[in-house]
Amino acid sequence: MSNVRVTNQSGLNGGTVFVGPTGGAQLGTWEGIQVINDAILDTISSNLVDDTSLTGITLNAGITIFGRVTSIDVTSGVVIAYNSSAA
Repeated sequence: MSNVRVTNQSGLNGGTVFVGPTGGAQLGTWEGIQVINDAILDTISSNLVDDTSLTGITLNAGITIFGRVTSIDVTSGVVIAYNSSAA
């Protein structure tokens, strides 16, 4: 595992806490999303296959979704979006 990947996944690049409702899509480049309080996503754009299956359902606290996330809209709950150092 490269040092960049370890830095990203350990949160050393920082991140943003989103408390729903966020009022629309929040744009960025994140390495992953961690659910702090049970959350529901209205939308998510990522490099995951069928990421729309993550919307409209309750994501339980403690879940971490790894992947390149570029947009997220939190309907309810609290998530942390961890910054990616990759371009």
